Amino acid sequence: MNRLAEFIRSLFTDIRTNAAKRNRAVLFVVYVLAAFIILVIGAYRIAFSPYESRKLYFYDSGTGKTASERQQVLRDTNSLARIKRAVEAIRNGPVRPQLMRLVPYEANVKNIFVTKEGMLIIDFDENFFLHIEDGRAVLTIESILRTVFANFGFIREVRIVVNEHPIGTLDGVVNLSRAFTREDLHKQPFRKK
Repeated sequence: MNRLAEFIRSLFTDIRTNAAKRNRAVLFVVYVLAAFIILVIGAYRIAFSPYESRKLYFYDSGTGKTASERQQVLRDTNSLARIKRAVEAIRNGPVRPQLMRLVPYEANVKNIFVTKEGMLIIDFDENFFLHIEDGRAVLTIESILRTVFANFGFIREVRIVVNEHPIGTLDGVVNLSRAFTREDLHKQPFRKK
């Protein structure tokens, strides 16, 4: 810090008599102002952007597992709308070519609720279970859970229902009769037992 202060002080001493120092001082001021303007514009664009960055999970064809991808999702002040937009974004699919959509494109999020206890209930229409790809039920649920838990820290559990009714299993593999927690992602007990 002392070296920087000395450099700045040296720029402005004898500035009236030394043209080279005057030129360096002017360039220094111009660079500082340009850096400040760039920072202000960047902060303004981030603060007032209609989009926010979300971590979304999709199927990675290279690894056979879920993988994350950052996408810009429309910003909203309502937390339920933000969650719905994140779930719809994983339904819409990834940008990177090696990633694949898991939530069926035909599936619509009818409604989203959050209980006082922090349980998120996602209500899909019947297309959710009608269009699930064979063998991808576990990864589909994992995609939803990872996306929700990565982006919304206040959610403690996630429950998936169809047309406001709980369903037993998805594709005969995933037990959807209960809610899922963050711990379920590590041990994957949501597989049918």
